[in-house]
Amino acid sequence: MLALQLGAAAQTAAAAKVARVEDDAWSPQVTWRRPDGWYATAIHASLLPDGRVLFIGYVRPSEFPTAFEETERVVFPMTPHALGAVLPPEVTAVPEDVPLDFNGELFFPYEIEDDLFCSGHTLTADGTFVAVGGTRTFGDVVTGNDYQSGLPYATAFDGATWVRAPNDMLVAGTLGTPARWYPACTRLEDGRILVTGGFDLVFPTLAANLSVEILDPADGSWTVASAYGATPTEIANPDYSHVQLLPAPVNGFELLVLGDDGLPVLFAPGGAVPWLVIQQQRPETPAGVEPNNGASSVLLPLRIAHGEWGYANGSVLVAGGGAGTPLMSQAAVFDPVASAWLPPIDLSIRRHHPSTVLLPDGRVLVVSGHDAVTADPGVTRAQYVDPARGFQVSWGRSQESVVRGYHSVALLLPDGRVFVGGGRDHETGATVEKTSFRYYSPGYVKKPRPAITQAPAALTYGAGFPITTAGQAPAEAVLIGLGSMTHSFDMNQRYVQLAVSSVAPAGGSGFDVVLVAPPNARAAPPGHYMLFVLDADRVPSTARIVKLS
Repeated sequence: MLALQLGAAAQTAAAAKVARVEDDAWSPQVTWRRPDGWYATAIHASLLPDGRVLFIGYVRPSEFPTAFEETERVVFPMTPHALGAVLPPEVTAVPEDVPLDFNGELFFPYEIEDDLFCSGHTLTADGTFVAVGGTRTFGDVVTGNDYQSGLPYATAFDGATWVRAPNDMLVAGTLGTPARWYPACTRLEDGRILVTGGFDLVFPTLAANLSVEILDPADGSWTVASAYGATPTEIANPDYSHVQLLPAPVNGFELLVLGDDGLPVLFAPGGAVPWLVIQQQRPETPAGVEPNNGASSVLLPLRIAHGEWGYANGSVLVAGGGAGTPLMSQAAVFDPVASAWLPPIDLSIRRHHPSTVLLPDGRVLVVSGHDAVTADPGVTRAQYVDPARGFQVSWGRSQESVVRGYHSVALLLPDGRVFVGGGRDHETGATVEKTSFRYYSPGYVKKPRPAITQAPAALTYGAGFPITTAGQAPAEAVLIGLGSMTHSFDMNQRYVQLAVSSVAPAGGSGFDVVLVAPPNARAAPPGHYMLFVLDADRVPSTARIVKLS
């Protein structure tokens, strides 16, 4: 009897384990090469309204260099391959000609070179890509030494033409002149871009520009939102401050900022008391540890019914964390309305510099990263955190063939796949970025999916709009912002549930559906989004890219 009981228990445990594994898939690997044969890699990635992905990275002569070798910075777009297409082993990365102040000009003894490496970036209300700051390198032609600072300006790409913003930034940090390297860019409800933190001096010494200013892309003007020296040090993060626009103010504060020390900070630009540091560190943080150094974070799905999934709208999930700490194998959720962290979520797999991607079914995909200690193969498997089911964690069955750690990128595509590329190995300091990418397919890609057959190109806040679908009747509809990721943080990701006004059969297997756009620009800042519908089993359609204003 005891043996039978043990056997039943083992079967139950095995069944539970199987239930938590998803039948996902990785595509074959594809390599980027510049037309002259040099290998390209991406460290920044942004989905454009026309469906292309824009990358910022560099090129090098060898795919697998035995030592660090000559490199050149590069910006290039790429059209993702269609779902089901046979993938080539290589694609050509055709560089863009970006307007920069300096392109190797000699001001003796320095040769000065600007590039968009380590900029902050997002999309504007009209879909223009904006990169703020970047890297300025001073090469001393006498000594051979390099010195680096941030850039004092922004550049913009409307899909066809690049322009340099007409005005430089305003806030001067330790250099005495404006400059930013690693600034965070956050879309505001009025169409302006909040630019937070970063560094002005980069190499050989790092010096933070702890300040906040706002760029108006309409005229290129800047406004100081928090002066240098008046901004709390708790917002600082060596890999970008993680800044989120709250869907509704919390006690008058409009933004939530997380730095590497794991203390949530609320911000009210222009407020009488602009900053509030909440003295509640990320749960289970050991003493003296910076828990969010190397973590990824994401604003959780905004639901029409507040608290429907056990958290208030505006809550942020943080996954992975400090190298060599227990936080690498955890996720945590901060709820700004409750002003509290929810209990930690056990991810089991240790990840430093993972990526978090909002999927159309409401789950958070946790992918890539490295364990910072050993070559743990667990990091090559994807994980899902499901806020609709009490933050249940599940795993992908398949494995990537390579580790994509520091500097990897991951973006949701309109067809529901996730683009994953670049990244270093576990030995971050001794490795270079991979010159390849793959497409990751969650399990829903293989299932029968609803389809959007007709939809408007433009939506208006609070207004109903018709769409036509095929397949299973839509039970839900959502908007997801076009991603813009670097260093494990997506500055343009946002998930907003839409009200379904009516669903009526349209003949055959089709349905006429009336949806209602988000009520205001705080819930969804103006700009382009992917519109998905989901059936009763939460299986999503392919998206239509729409413009909300």
